[in-house]
Amino acid sequence: MRTKELIRCCLTSVLLLAASLSVPAQEGRKGQTIVPMRGDFYVAFTTVPGVDAKGESGWSMTSAEAYFESNTIRRVFIDSGGSLYFGYALVVEPLASGKQFRVSIRPLSAEDEQELRARKSFQTRQIHPNYNSAALSRSSAPQTIADGDTFALDVLVNPKTGDKITDYVTVSASEARLRETSTVDAPPRDFTLEDVMMKMINYQLFINGELAAGGKRSGAAAGPVIWFHLQERGRFIFSLKPHEGYDFQKLGTIERNRMKFTLNNEQYEWVSDVPIVEAGGPWNLYVLYDPNYVPDSFFLGVNGGTKGENRSSSSSMKEVERKL
Repeated sequence: MRTKELIRCCLTSVLLLAASLSVPAQEGRKGQTIVPMRGDFYVAFTTVPGVDAKGESGWSMTSAEAYFESNTIRRVFIDSGGSLYFGYALVVEPLASGKQFRVSIRPLSAEDEQELRARKSFQTRQIHPNYNSAALSRSSAPQTIADGDTFALDVLVNPKTGDKITDYVTVSASEARLRETSTVDAPPRDFTLEDVMMKMINYQLFINGELAAGGKRSGAAAGPVIWFHLQERGRFIFSLKPHEGYDFQKLGTIERNRMKFTLNNEQYEWVSDVPIVEAGGPWNLYVLYDPNYVPDSFFLGVNGGTKGENRSSSSSMKEVERKL
């Protein structure tokens, strides 16, 4: 089944939540990763230099794991050799005005490192020798920023060459605003169905009428193509339109906040707190079923077991893309 190119264009991230359900969030253009947060706001990350940068402090993949109860996003980078990692934690709190956010930074804590090392893929990885937690700590004082503001954080600095890996972080209540910022320099093009976003927030998944995953404050996903994965069943990829060269089947409908489809004589219903498509409906639902998909080990716990509840993860990973 050819899914690699389509997923590379439209999907970027994996949410690992209760009942081993995994769902993608969204990546903007130019390598921008957008993380939906509880409270109806979004955090966008753009890293410079990019993933193809050469040099001693190059990196090959990143993760952004959101912990909703504490409004925290943990950023983790893997070096180009795959043996070293580094990162930080970002706390974003929306203020009562609705137009400002309080942000603070901290280095990876002992608890962060312990949790990461419990994952199978991190058991042979070490913290990057150039990682300077003291420098990140100097950036820890909370700051208040306005909706749409961007700030820069030097995540890793090579003391010999001065090469840096810098995260540019933007916070906004409008996902569309973040996407517009990432495409401001792009040439004009025609509007298509691929520009229509689907959105799942605080979702529940029912199979044959029984709750299979999700629940209150269960997470969020957004994009023109979204998907979830269930252990022992595989991956289910959704679109508002068929895609040439891919075996999308018209199997269901989207009606306001409910996505319904039938596959292999089983009835699935994916329910969101908000309308899945803002532009009315109902809409036809196209499904691409990938029964052999296995989540990347970056997100797996000891011996490959999934970990974590009430959190989401967004990632921009060439390693993952090669496995799709």
